[in-house]
Amino acid sequence: MSNCVLCGRPASEATVLFELNSDQKLLRCGCGLIYNDRCRADIEDLYDSNYYEGWEAACPGGYFSYSQMERATNKTDRFASSFIRSRSKDRGGKIRLLDIGCGYGFFLKQFKGEPGMELAGIEASRVAADKAAEVADDIVHGRFEDVDFSQKSDFDFVAAFEVVEHLLDPVGFLKKANRVLKDGGHLFMSTPDIGSLWFKMLKKRWPGIHPYYHNVYFSKMTLGTVAEKCDFEIVKMRSKNYYYTNIRHVRKRLSELFPVVGKFFAILKPFDAITVPFLNGGDLQVILRKKRPLKS
Repeated sequence: MSNCVLCGRPASEATVLFELNSDQKLLRCGCGLIYNDRCRADIEDLYDSNYYEGWEAACPGGYFSYSQMERATNKTDRFASSFIRSRSKDRGGKIRLLDIGCGYGFFLKQFKGEPGMELAGIEASRVAADKAAEVADDIVHGRFEDVDFSQKSDFDFVAAFEVVEHLLDPVGFLKKANRVLKDGGHLFMSTPDIGSLWFKMLKKRWPGIHPYYHNVYFSKMTLGTVAEKCDFEIVKMRSKNYYYTNIRHVRKRLSELFPVVGKFFAILKPFDAITVPFLNGGDLQVILRKKRPLKS
């Protein structure tokens, strides 16, 4: 990363916060954006099947088994699904929803079969895209930045949950998201909140730090700056200190953190499928609206 992707300042002028590993450092630009000095871009290798399914040990995506997280994930993203339903209730005609980084298609699946809903998804992982194709017909394997939307624009809603931190060019990403939305359409995002108290306390051990997968880290301030730069207005932005997961994830995670007493968490196994809130180190949930052109 030779320059800050938000303001363009040279990376050589940024402050080094700390070393992530022998190859990477975490930098803070003068504009406030925090990012890795070196980033991986080998998408197919990064987001293979091991990214989603760890089973006994946490995989790079932070899951023990993503396939068992549908209920929990949709509960975490309810801020977006509730908004879509409230705004779609009285609309006639078709409602077009695009989920970028759709994973296994959990978010889209909630709307399958609802009258007037057209569902589309984009997923960089071949493994996940194949799973999502079982949910919706219009699933594209690839990067959003590379997909030709000349025949697919004018979406009412676009979702991008836990995506923007993975990008090499988040500004370009949001500008393209703006272009594929209708005037007044909405973009939903979530991303780790590096402005949280958790990051200040935990630093390198903050749960949002994933050196090879997360490239750019946002606070309310820097994400607001990007939104304005990309012609969005903020409808809602809040920081949440928990997400929803299942008991299986909780007991496996606690066993990793506290191996000496890990075996005692096995008593929770009969309750593995139950969904519960769990601390995540701070996450931003954001609703943006594409600005309508000014009337002449």
